[in-house]
Order: sequence, then C-alpha cells, then structure tokens
Amino acid sequence: MIEPITNLLRRRPDLRSAAFLLAAAYGSLDRFDDAEAVIRDQVTLAPEDPQPHTALGLIFRQAKRNEEARQAFEKAAELAPDNLWLVDQLVELDLVDKHFDSARQRLHRQFQKAPDLPAAHCLEGKVLIAEGKWDLAAAELKKTLQLDPNFSSAYDLLVQTYIATNKLSEAASQLQAETSKNPNASALLTLALLYERMENFPQARDAYEKVLSINPKLIPALNNLAYLDAERLNDLDKAYELARRARDLQGDNPAIADTLGWVLYKRGDYQQALTILQDSAEKLPDNPEIQFHLGITAYAMGQTDIAKIALKKAAAAAKNFPGKDESKRRLSLLETGISASPELSISKLEAMTKEQPNDPVSQMRLGEAYEKQGASDKAATAFEQAVKLNPKLASGVTSLARLYAGPLRNKEKALAYAKKARELAPGDPQIAALVGKVAYDSGNFEWSYNLLQEAARLRQNDPALLSDLAWSAYTLGKVNEARDAMQKVLTNKPDQAYAADAQKFLALTALSENPKDLMAAEAEVQKEVQSNPEFVPALMAQAVLDTKQGQIKRATETYDNILHRWRKNALRSCTLETLLPSLRRPILRQKPAGHCPTTLG
Repeated sequence: MIEPITNLLRRRPDLRSAAFLLAAAYGSLDRFDDAEAVIRDQVTLAPEDPQPHTALGLIFRQAKRNEEARQAFEKAAELAPDNLWLVDQLVELDLVDKHFDSARQRLHRQFQKAPDLPAAHCLEGKVLIAEGKWDLAAAELKKTLQLDPNFSSAYDLLVQTYIATNKLSEAASQLQAETSKNPNASALLTLALLYERMENFPQARDAYEKVLSINPKLIPALNNLAYLDAERLNDLDKAYELARRARDLQGDNPAIADTLGWVLYKRGDYQQALTILQDSAEKLPDNPEIQFHLGITAYAMGQTDIAKIALKKAAAAAKNFPGKDESKRRLSLLETGISASPELSISKLEAMTKEQPNDPVSQMRLGEAYEKQGASDKAATAFEQAVKLNPKLASGVTSLARLYAGPLRNKEKALAYAKKARELAPGDPQIAALVGKVAYDSGNFEWSYNLLQEAARLRQNDPALLSDLAWSAYTLGKVNEARDAMQKVLTNKPDQAYAADAQKFLALTALSENPKDLMAAEAEVQKEVQSNPEFVPALMAQAVLDTKQGQIKRATETYDNILHRWRKNALRSCTLETLLPSLRRPILRQKPAGHCPTTLG
C-alpha cells in the first residue's frame, strides 16, 4: 500500500484522502515520524483547516508524545471550537497527566455554552471517576443518559462506578425491581451490562432484547447484543445483522465499527474485517481489545507487520481483557519464525498445527519450513490448508503459485493460483511480478508483459523483475525495450547469475543487429549455441550468421526451431516475424494459421 500511495502523492500532493491513508499505513507500522511528515505537508497546504491538525494529534497520541498531541488538538480546537470530540481528546490527555483542574476548566467552558450537553456531562463523569469520586460520577453519568439514552460510553462508565464500589449485585437487584414496574430502556440497558459483568449471559441477552423491543434503534443495545451473540452465544448471523444495523445508524463511531469488524472476522470475512478494524484502531489507539481484534485479523490475513504491532499493544496493556493471553501466544509465533534448526522447527510447527488446526499462520509457517527444507509436496499441502482456512490469504495463494511454477512444475495450477493472487491483491507489485513470470512460463506473453511492466513501474530497482520484463518484451519482438530492461539489470547490482545472463543477452542481441561484429564473433556464438541450445538470442545470432554465409537451409531450420518452440507456448506467429532480420521467404513458406502481416523484409 505504502509505495503506490507515495508515488501518487508525489504527483498530487493535494490529495488529502491519500495522505491520510498513507499516514494511517505508517502509523499501523509504528513509523510515526513518517506519518508525521505526511500530515505536516497537509498542514502546510491548509494551515487554517482543523482536520490536518486533528490527524497530527492522533499520530502523536499513538506515538505516546502527549505534549505534542495536546498542542495539535488545541490548535484544531481553536479552529473548530464546537467540536466536542477534540475536547474529549484534550480531557483524556489531562487525565493521563492528572491535570484535573485543567480538564474541569475545559468542561466549564462547554457548560457555559450549553448546560445540558450530554457529552459534557459524560466527560465530567469521566473526570470524577479519575478522581475516585464514584457517587458524584454516577450522578453525572445518569444525567448524561437522561439527556441522551444513545450515549453508549456513559453506560460503560456507569457500570464501572458500580464495580469500583462493589455494588454490582445491589445495582442489578434495584434495576430489576425498577424495570419490572417501569420497563425503561436506559435502566434495562444498564441492567444488561451488569448481567454481562456478572457473566450471566442469557439474562443479559434477554435484557438487551427488551431494550430493543422498546427502542429498536438504540445503538448501544444493538452493538452490545451483537458482540454478546458473536463472543458468548455463538449466533453469528444474528450478531452480523445487529452490528450492521448499529453501524448504519452511527457509522463514524470506531467502537461500533470494531464490533462489526470482529463479527466479520468471526464469520471468516477477513479482508473486510481488516479494513474496518484498521480504521477503528487508528481512532482508538489505546483500546487493547480493538488492537487485539486488529492483530488477530491481520494475523489471519498474513499481514504480519500489522499483526505484530497491534498484538504487542494488546499484550502490553495494563488492564486484563479476554484476549490478552491469546495476543501473547500469537505474538510469540510471529516473532519466533523458523529457527536455525529446520528439523526442530518443523516438529514444533507440526505440533502447533495439530493443537491449533484452524490457525492459518501456523500452517503458513509449516509450509515455509517444508519449502526451506526442499519438501515441496509437503509445503504445498500446508499452504493449501492455510488457504482452505482463509481463501483470501494472499500470501498462501502466492506461495502456491510460486511452488507450482517452480519445483512442482504444474503450469496449470501455477497459473490458476497466480490469477487468484492477482484478484486478491491487484495493486501489489510483488504479486504482479510473480503472476507475470508464471504467465510467461505458461505462454501468455501479452499478459505477462503487461503485468511485468506494471510491476516494474513500482519496483524500478529489482534485477529479477527487470530480467523477466526483458525476456517478456523480447518474446513480443520489443528488442530495444528488452535491451533497455537488461541494461537496468546490470545497473542495479544483480547477483552473479542475473549479471551473467544480462551480459550474454545484451552481447548476443547486439550482434544480431551488427553483422560486422557478428562475423568476428562467430566462434563465440557457436560455442553458446552448443552449450545452451535453448538460448534464443544465440539461436537468432547463429541464424543471421548462416544467412550471411549462404547456409539458407540451416538458417531456416534454426528459425523453424524457434518458431516451433514459441508456437508450443501459444506465442502469436507475428512475434517471431518481428524478430526476424532480412531472411524471410524461406520461413514464410510455413506460415501458421492466423499469420499477421508485416512490413519487414
């Protein structure tokens, strides 16, 4: 994602949505300095717009640079004085530093503007909780819910006051009595939350359903019941319907989005879940459960960098939550990788896959270990199991395409998996390069050339990719373009094999275009043809030599050999004709069907 968006912003630095997307990508990888640089460019472009200042504050919060975050949010609040979300961020920072008076002064200014503002009363309750003033906090939070029954965070904070004062059972009894006489949605929702905390999940479900019978659009009830159904009651269809309704009603709430994302993950829709959870985690970077959800989903998608960062945040959280131990276990697997001893690593990984048969990353690690050991069949089986667990696991599909194109030598399967990888990650240059190579080996030269061109635009310094592009261009008769690509191979510090191939390619294709030098290099050309009879530039040079020397029959046989080889790979006949020099008529006797016209000769 980072490379193509960076290239786009170089051309269009004013595309704010692209800049925010790039900053979020950097932030998800803990590359906060890079994220800051991207957003500072947006601040420079629009210094009086609160949005870039707000984005800068969020980056600083993620990086734990609280003082800089405060300055950015204060600047944004100065530009947008009625934005209560900014006030919330500033109050949170005040509470982290225990600056209670500063927090209360901010709220006092809000109460002066609107004394019955629910968000301000909720923030006042939050400040009182931070001070340990539980009864006063509960009163403020109840006031919040009287003013706005949809204010979801106030319910959680209210329950927190009951827990802190050991009043869960007492509060539940009081609310039961109250709601039996007067079924009030707000009181029933608080009761449902209390039941959840007491791990009485069926009664919690019943209470939430009573709430929704009174008010079907009460967002906290929709959201909480969706999570309860997904996490505790194993009713994913109902959970999805409820979570979707909540998101439709309040699409900008990251906590609501997190619930939908987690339900999607549970249903196996990892790609859609990942997109939603990345956005939630960016907006609520200090919420360990959201980080856990993001980490587990990225883990299932093989997005190991994102998974590691999110799981580290979840595992390092000060508070306990249900996924904390699982965060540590998955993180351990991601950070261990394949050890120096392949046999030991494989035995451990085999045991892991038996213990956790539905863990795609364990299967991927096992496949990588097998592949490293040279056990290609076993590697393919492990990768196929990972893809079976997650059909949208691009890394697994790509590994299968690579194996079948290489040691397993199954072009049909290689091409099928390569096409699937392309569908899953159409903007990934690495996958485009792989698919291009597989397409070339399968004889689909036009598609190969287009894919490799696309990949090379984004990865301009990759010798292997440039070499593949050169051969693809050469096969289509684009000799000058092929030579340019091979020349770039040499300028990008290739390994010895690529360097030797590029030098040989450039030397022999140059000879084909220069008859005088070709005659002088006759011995070298013949030596190359004898040592590598499949190397087409050498065959082409030999055919030109034979033509110059009047060996028409032998030249024709060489050209026929090349044509036969490329026909077998589904090459269009006009490609070879583009490559042929002046000798043409002996070959054109054997035009294949569909021969295309030419101006050469």
